[in-house]
Amino acid sequence: MFKVYYNNIEVANKNLFKSQVLLEPNFCIKTNKDKIHTLILFDPDVVQPDWLHWLVINIKGNEKEILVNYFIPNPPSGIHRYIFLLCEQQSMLSINKIEKRYLFDIREFLKENKLSIVDSTFFTINKNINLNIEKTEESKMEIKESNKYTSIKK
Repeated sequence: MFKVYYNNIEVANKNLFKSQVLLEPNFCIKTNKDKIHTLILFDPDVVQPDWLHWLVINIKGNEKEILVNYFIPNPPSGIHRYIFLLCEQQSMLSINKIEKRYLFDIREFLKENKLSIVDSTFFTINKNINLNIEKTEESKMEIKESNKYTSIKK
């Protein structure tokens, strides 16, 4: 029903690097043109309640309202999941600014605004990336990234 892209890379339950998620993602929703949606990006693997990374409401056609600006995913340690929830709204929302990303209660937000989850996807970022540095004859720096490791060639 919906897809999320970082620099033309579809999220679709992949392992990504922080360097791939520096810019706000693009998304497309395939649905009835009369439907209204909310898109939520959060990290459920933080110590506190869910950390809100992005909140877009009143998505209808090409119109949208960004309620909480995009915050670059950057896990403090280990592997963190970053989940996109696509929710259907019953009507246009009028919500006051959300002050604290780190105290965001997704369940309460869904309940208060009568939102129904219709789709989701996620990606992971591993803070503990192995760096392998190798020298080449050209002495040029080359960075290669894959789902397994990052290597820097000099």
